[in-house]
Amino acid sequence: MMKIIVFCLTVLFGNSITAQETTRIDSQNLVWNLDFDKAIELGKLEHKPILIYFTGSDWCSACELVYEEFFALKKFKPLLDKYILYEADFPKKKENQNAQLLAYNEKLKATFVIKHFPTTVIIDAKEKYLGEIMGYRRETTAIDYFNFLKEFVD
Repeated sequence: MMKIIVFCLTVLFGNSITAQETTRIDSQNLVWNLDFDKAIELGKLEHKPILIYFTGSDWCSACELVYEEFFALKKFKPLLDKYILYEADFPKKKENQNAQLLAYNEKLKATFVIKHFPTTVIIDAKEKYLGEIMGYRRETTAIDYFNFLKEFVD
C-alpha cells in the first residue's frame, strides 16, 4: 500500500515540478520557456521565431525596467504571442537556478557573445540568428523593442 501512495505522490508532484522547471507563466500570461530544446521544438511546431531574453533577474535594474515597461504591459502581448519566449536568466544567487539550466544559459551566452544585460536575441526555429536589441536606457525604449520585434513577424 505504501508503494502505491509513494508512486501516486511521485506522479502527482513529479509532473508539477517538471512543469515548473520548463516554463514560467508571468502576470500577462506569457509563457516563458526555461528549456531551450523545448523552445526550439515549439518554434518548429508553431512556425514562430524564438525570442531569447538574457536577463539578470536578481541584480539587473535595466532588465527589471524592460520587463516592467515592455514585457509586462498588456498592449505588447499580441506581438509577444507571435514568438516562442525563452528566458536565459543569470541570477547572482546561483542557488535560485539549477546547475544544468545555468550551464545551458552560459552556453547560449557564449554562442551569441552576450556582453550586456538585458539583451534580446531573435532566432528562427532552425537556430539561425536574425537580430538582437541590447540594453534599456534613454536610447532604447519600449517602443524600440516593439519596433524591433515587429520586424520578424507578420
